[in-house]
Amino acid sequence: MQKPRHHLKFRALALPLEHGIWGFWLEPSLLGLLLRPSLAGGFLALMGLAGLLLQQPLSLYLLDQKRSKFYPRTRWALGFATVYALLAFTLLLASLFLSHDRRYLYLLAIMLILGFFQFQARLNHNQRQLLPELLGVTALAGLVACIMLIGGNNLVTALVFWLMLILRNLGAILYVRARLRLGRVETISYWPSHLSNFSGLLSSFVFYRLGLVSLALTLIFLILFLRSLFGLSNYRFALKPKHIGMLELAFGLSLVLTAAFTSLF
Repeated sequence: MQKPRHHLKFRALALPLEHGIWGFWLEPSLLGLLLRPSLAGGFLALMGLAGLLLQQPLSLYLLDQKRSKFYPRTRWALGFATVYALLAFTLLLASLFLSHDRRYLYLLAIMLILGFFQFQARLNHNQRQLLPELLGVTALAGLVACIMLIGGNNLVTALVFWLMLILRNLGAILYVRARLRLGRVETISYWPSHLSNFSGLLSSFVFYRLGLVSLALTLIFLILFLRSLFGLSNYRFALKPKHIGMLELAFGLSLVLTAAFTSLF
């Protein structure tokens, strides 16, 4: 009797399953490179991408090992994980070689610690819980601070932009979670989304008064806050999940471009 053939889904092995994760990498990378463009910063952004890609195949391989199983996918998962790990390490070395200011390594160490705890939650199948998700996107948001330090920014400004992206991500995650539950006609609490988005608005205004960010960035956070109020109200438009995600990506890119161009000009 002929054995059943296993059809491997290489996309599920090589790429993250979470569609929204791409924006959480793109926003800090693009913002950092627009504010302080450098080849070393570009290599670091690509290192972040390689680290992001590493999680899916590495977690599959380790879970198979934990169960003492060796499926056809296991060897491929190990292969993809090895390629991504070597690529990330090579890109980090290139960034180190080209950068004159290596203070970003301290921030990178914090990002790796956050990413480690998020990855542990992934191995325990808890990656969709709120805290692990926030740890992961906070680690990715740190790319903006690292790239800015490589480009010669001072530490305070770099940390402010990291915080701004953390607050943006927190508001986006809580809003999207609530919005999707409303679409499934589930009972939700509106306040986590509203408060997190208001915190971003308030923080951006304080930093504007301190001369650290532009007024235009504060206006973007105002729009995000209004989006939370309207999007979770009875007057909201009916949207499919993919359209909600596309709108959030558009909001994120608007924030990035506004922050970059108002800071440069």
